[in-house]
Amino acid sequence: MWYGLSSIAARFISYLLTPLLTYSSFIKTADFGRQSLLYSAIPVLSVIFTYGFETAYFRFSSREEYKKSIYSTSFLSIFVSTILLSLALWQFRTPFEKITGFTDVPLIIQLTIFIIAIDTLSRIPFAKLRQEDRPMKYAFVNITGILCNILLVWFFVNYCPAKYEQNPNSWVGLFFDPDRNPIVYVVLANLIQSILTLLLLSKEIRMVKLQFDTRLWKEMMVYALPLLIVGLGGIVNETFDRLMLKAWLPGTEIYREEQVGIYNACYKLSLLITLFIQAFRMGAEPFFFKQAEAQNPQRTY
Repeated sequence: MWYGLSSIAARFISYLLTPLLTYSSFIKTADFGRQSLLYSAIPVLSVIFTYGFETAYFRFSSREEYKKSIYSTSFLSIFVSTILLSLALWQFRTPFEKITGFTDVPLIIQLTIFIIAIDTLSRIPFAKLRQEDRPMKYAFVNITGILCNILLVWFFVNYCPAKYEQNPNSWVGLFFDPDRNPIVYVVLANLIQSILTLLLLSKEIRMVKLQFDTRLWKEMMVYALPLLIVGLGGIVNETFDRLMLKAWLPGTEIYREEQVGIYNACYKLSLLITLFIQAFRMGAEPFFFKQAEAQNPQRTY
């Protein structure tokens, strides 16, 4: 229940970003549309970066022979693959820039790659908290990160432009440039949130040992790879509407990006039911996998 409540609370708080961004005079509708395209592509890449290992962690952590090695094996696998995938994405980021419309601002894509990598490294420590029934820390880390993101977005897109307009020579001018694409600051706020989240999980990360169980890893990969395909199917169905909308709409590129931004803002505000679905999954996944080794799991299911 606590995982579900924290998830709902976190998502509700994150929805504050929608009016914060859409009512900001600093961010144009087309810029918000391009940000929507960017944040539609991120979940797809996140599924690839985790390749089903989070669910595999829950599945195999209930087996007695793997309890001592499951966490380190899972984290080390994700750590190495994240480095390799991040380097590959960095090398071939041009298609990513074209899809999201940020060919003129490569810094945004570069920051996004760091966000995906850092968030991926947080997944197994988060899974460990859920597996060990530590909902309070899970909720604290999750909500603290989101609150940090919202405060930074407000600071960058509301406070800084107003302060700079009043006095360009103020301390804000040391790092704020009103001519820079505003989405840079939105993504920067997200990156700081990701770094803070990873720091708050540092205790769990320090528990990782240089202990890699090859046999366990192979079993986890066999279990996880089909989940990667299923996960990609689900996330494509959930996010590709914005990417296709821009491709299929008539008119100029700016007009299409504006329509994507309007569509995405309405879409976000109508996702109440998905909060409860996600809340159920957060609590149900570790619970069901724990019951798999019980005496009568069928009755529980």
